[in-house]
Amino acid sequence: MQNNLVHADEKIEDMQTHGLFLLQKKQGYAFNTDSVLLANFVRVKPKERYIDLCSGSGAVALLVHVKQSPQSTTAVECNADIANMCARSVEYNHLQNVQVVCADVRTWCTRVEKPWDVVSVNPPYFKVTQSKQTTTYTQSAKAEYTLSLNECVQSVAKCLKFGGRMYMVHRVERLAEVMFACKQVHLEPKVLRFIQPKPQAPYRIFLMEAVLGGKEGLRVEPPLLLLNENGEETEEVKQMYDRKK
Repeated sequence: MQNNLVHADEKIEDMQTHGLFLLQKKQGYAFNTDSVLLANFVRVKPKERYIDLCSGSGAVALLVHVKQSPQSTTAVECNADIANMCARSVEYNHLQNVQVVCADVRTWCTRVEKPWDVVSVNPPYFKVTQSKQTTTYTQSAKAEYTLSLNECVQSVAKCLKFGGRMYMVHRVERLAEVMFACKQVHLEPKVLRFIQPKPQAPYRIFLMEAVLGGKEGLRVEPPLLLLNENGEETEEVKQMYDRKK
């Protein structure tokens, strides 16, 4: 039965933690280290309701679900083919209390009746300087062809209850824009952590926690180093992937 869940153009990715496997396309856009970093940055309690926007194949949503056991998990993805693949990953892993929704977050988030406690989002990173009539899924996942930064943050705010928490990963060069967009919808940045690929390398991305209606006051945590001076994974990264020592 499980083999029937995997289509011919897909493969099974071992997530190397909690026995979790994820269906991925053999060709095209797939989850990366940024997804794993975000999933491990999210903090959700067992009694809280958790939602992941722009979910893609569901890497962040499913990692958070198996590691932190929220009351419920919802993954929202606008591409029907990718959302279907995410739903089959849920079935493949026999996960309970996980819902996959195929929808445009810009309109769907305005219709939700019960706001969530925790929202995570890995939005498109790059600005679009020239519009296209048609785009591939990979192009839309990487750049703001179908979802701008402002639209993303506005959607997050509509999904969250007052005092709820947002967790986001984005590129460092857009940090000021992200913070400004958040403050416009009363999402107050509370925790910031930069990601450093290796010693002496410039920061490439950041992780941020923001609270809807939170008080001002930002804590900057020590940077997360991915590789040490010998080019080996740091202990913190090994723990994220549950690597054996």
